[in-house]
Amino acid sequence: MPSGITFSGLGSGIDTASLVDRLVQLEGLRKGQLETKKTTAQGKVGAITTLESLVKVLKTKASALSKTGDFLKLKGTPSREGVVSFSVSANAALGTHTIEVQQLAAFDRWAFDGVTDPTAQLGGGSGEQVSFSVGGTAYAVDVDVGTSSLNEIAAAINEAAGEKVSASVVNVGTTSSPSYKLVVGSKVSGETGRITGISSTIAGLSIDSTEPAPGDNTPASTNNLTVGSNAKALVDGLLVERDTNEFAGVIDGVVFNAQSTSNGQPVDIAIEPDKTAIKSALKDLVTAYNDVVNFVNRQSKYTQDKGAGGPLFGDSTLSIVRTRIRDALFNVDAGTVQNDTEGYSTLGLVGLDVGKDGTITINESKLDEKISENVGALADLFADSDGPSGPDGGLAANLVSAVDQLTDRGTGPNGEVLKSLFGAKNESLQTTIKELDNRIADEQVRLDKYEETLRARFTNLESLLAKLNSQGSALSALYS
Repeated sequence: MPSGITFSGLGSGIDTASLVDRLVQLEGLRKGQLETKKTTAQGKVGAITTLESLVKVLKTKASALSKTGDFLKLKGTPSREGVVSFSVSANAALGTHTIEVQQLAAFDRWAFDGVTDPTAQLGGGSGEQVSFSVGGTAYAVDVDVGTSSLNEIAAAINEAAGEKVSASVVNVGTTSSPSYKLVVGSKVSGETGRITGISSTIAGLSIDSTEPAPGDNTPASTNNLTVGSNAKALVDGLLVERDTNEFAGVIDGVVFNAQSTSNGQPVDIAIEPDKTAIKSALKDLVTAYNDVVNFVNRQSKYTQDKGAGGPLFGDSTLSIVRTRIRDALFNVDAGTVQNDTEGYSTLGLVGLDVGKDGTITINESKLDEKISENVGALADLFADSDGPSGPDGGLAANLVSAVDQLTDRGTGPNGEVLKSLFGAKNESLQTTIKELDNRIADEQVRLDKYEETLRARFTNLESLLAKLNSQGSALSALYS
């Protein structure tokens, strides 16, 4: 606003300040129109951002079903709990397997003969040591006379071989009659983790290192507390051994962990489709798809009382998005439908029906039926089983591809970044907003000058009228 001294109505009796404000307001109508256009463009930017976000969520949900391994969620149901736990991947074959856990994996553990004082020096001279081997690695822990207490020997073993064994001191006696033993336990279960050749040349530390024969799990020495042994299980009648309680690579797509023995009482595991997980993923896809369709429908709606439903009313972006995602799911080859003898070629056949408004509803009973009848055929409907270059697409895979074309077109032949539909639209709107900002700023400069000019003119007019009034009053007084 211009500054300076003004005389509003002093000479004329007219409220010239209000008159100037009104004239400036009328002159500023063009600026108001530009600001309205800017607000409209900003509204479109927000709506485009929301639509792009919804479309990207749709891609995420479609991606979870776009590959056979992702779609075919399987589960294993045991006939009895507490014997084995397991995980099932998509490449597992449907069917039933029998597992009988005969033996759990165990860690090899030795205890040296006891001493009454864990802090007493046990060494009798130089060059004394404790030696052993674990998993093909030999260890020799040297002990000095001055650092040869049971506690110090345990610490030295942990420092030298802590990766393979754990050494500790345990009192197996009483407070009044203690018996402290150095216990060395393998950190590797199974027969490969057995501690072999364990011996002591330390004067005050002794051990009977007689070992059981390979495959024999019965200790041959009282110092051998537990014998490192493999886990054993009969899987479909065949004996299988593992170093640990985890059995991988036995049944394709199934990894099970032995929890307890079940000799003579095998457990049956049924590998079957996980209906709950599959339906949940399909529901997520349908929800994300409907969110996009409902947004487009709201933006495209027009009523006499409320007018346009949203900032993007009439914008081609809405129709492009709606057409692309709809075609990805419903534009199925006619030949594929004609050759379908089981009813797995379209969404409607498997329980996903499209309504008049374009949204999808799920007929859960029909979907359950289709999952139970042929889950592989259902997976083929949605998933791409032979890669992007193969003839088998899959509806979810097609939807991922369609969204990619909307959100990320990659680079051109010369390495230039190709603008996506949303990117190009947003850039155009930002350019429009910037141009409107410049025009609004120019209009404001013009209005300020216009107002300044008006106020100057009216100030001069008021001054002139004040002088004339003063002269008139003087003449009147003279004639009187």
